[in-house]
Amino acid sequence: MKALLLLTVTLTSTGAFAQQTSGDIVRDSAQLASEIRRESPYLTRAQAAAISEKIQDIRTIIYGGSSGSDLNLTCVSRDNDGRDPWVLGVRDGINVSRLTSAVFANNADCTSAINNAKSFRGVAVTCVSRDNDGRAPFQFATIVNDGGVKANKVAKSISGSYADCQGTLNRALPSSGRDQLTYCTSRDNDGRAPFVAVNLDIRSGNAQAGSESFNAIDQCWGFLGTRL
Repeated sequence: MKALLLLTVTLTSTGAFAQQTSGDIVRDSAQLASEIRRESPYLTRAQAAAISEKIQDIRTIIYGGSSGSDLNLTCVSRDNDGRDPWVLGVRDGINVSRLTSAVFANNADCTSAINNAKSFRGVAVTCVSRDNDGRAPFQFATIVNDGGVKANKVAKSISGSYADCQGTLNRALPSSGRDQLTYCTSRDNDGRAPFVAVNLDIRSGNAQAGSESFNAIDQCWGFLGTRL
């Protein structure tokens, strides 16, 4: 039993995931599942509760999205002169491919967008300016490598400020086993009330608004919390 609990803790360790391949994780998970089935009749309530908590932690790691991206994003000056404004780029050795639809007023804002990006099933989601000027309003952009890295802006995700956009991204709810995020945003794409829930397909960039409107964004998030 001590070995079982140790393996459970090891699987939820970030270091363990970093050192293992996906095949290693599948093999170890199958072994762990077998051991849990064998030992389950003998678990105390405290042990069962501890294992259940670790399993939930693993689900959060898998479906909750992770910070940053594996797309090797970097920040470069838009006009290749070392000055403002700046854009996201994808680095390949000493070369960078610019994502010209992801423009920021300065290097600090661009770097913040990379540091605060969320990755869901290999797709990075971050906040960019709607009008390519590095200023408000801001909206989501999905960054996906589909035969070439592209940044696709999401129309139904407008926020009045970068902070509001990032707050929405931080609260967005991924759907288990699907390429979908659910979040709340302004119905009329102006960053103001009323607000609606939106389902976003992170690969296609298609966003579908729900039927219900809310006067306050927290009412919308509460609606999602009871529905999902």
